[in-house]
Amino acid sequence: MKCKIYETSDEIDPMKVVSSIGALKYRHPDCQVVKRRGRIYVICKSNPKFKVRQGGAKVKKARR
Repeated sequence: MKCKIYETSDEIDPMKVVSSIGALKYRHPDCQVVKRRGRIYVICKSNPKFKVRQGGAKVKKARR
């Protein structure tokens, strides 16, 4: 099996990385951006493959 080699940067990579998920609400008309418990979620009930989560890294408090 051969792998596809991208010769220019204009071609789309199958695994696209997005730094901010706020732009992903335009993927599908049913996508919603929701903020819960310090995390941001993109929810799409009609097409569940568009589900995304961002944020919410746990930070430990320093003890005195």
